[in-house]
Amino acid sequence: MGNLKSSILLLILFLSLTHLHAQNHTNSWMRATLSIPVKEHFSVDTEIQHRRQNGFNNDNLFDKNLVFSYRNWVHYQHQPGVKFSISPFAYYSNYKMIISQADADANPSSEIRFSGAMELKHQLGRKLDVSGRSALEYRIFDGNQNDILRFRNKLGLLYSINESWKLNAFMEILVNLSGTEMAHFLDHNRYGANVEYHPTKNIKMEFGYMYISRLPKINIQTIGENTLFLNVAYQFKKPEKQ
Repeated sequence: MGNLKSSILLLILFLSLTHLHAQNHTNSWMRATLSIPVKEHFSVDTEIQHRRQNGFNNDNLFDKNLVFSYRNWVHYQHQPGVKFSISPFAYYSNYKMIISQADADANPSSEIRFSGAMELKHQLGRKLDVSGRSALEYRIFDGNQNDILRFRNKLGLLYSINESWKLNAFMEILVNLSGTEMAHFLDHNRYGANVEYHPTKNIKMEFGYMYISRLPKINIQTIGENTLFLNVAYQFKKPEKQ
């Protein structure tokens, strides 16, 4: 219990100390997910994502393409508070972050990604949950860029107002374990909050804000990003027990 309290205090500290230095980038992230239960403890997700960014010398967060992606997940709910996940395939089309005029005209690069994750969830009270998610990602890029093994760890607090509305605050750190120089061991940090809405039992919508402190491979200083995101998920009904 002591470690759990320490994790919560750490989350609050990081959220309160988010360094909102001079911003120079704005994003909008949108994701749609279809979830299909296949057995009592297993489900399969199909996920499509589109991210957009501001153009050169403007703050329009919908101006230019940033990412297109398609990904599959297989989830195993070991017990109510423990879930294991594998993504056997994901394809990303990545556009350059627009810092100069030339970046706006650059062609996208392709990425194939394989991932594995474990998520833990613990109820602190009748309406409050704490969760942690750790994942490994193996990223394969086209061209001459090295493959990258990346580790990510996320800590979140979820407060349930009622069955339809929930509030979520989170922080996540992503680090490169191989494929980059030590100067770019830190990939980026994320700090955010969102509102979760369930209009029906099968539909979940998340709308929120996230601040990202990113260290691109071609930079020696971090870049700050303001990001608005919208996630929509639909879960098909669970199969009836035979």
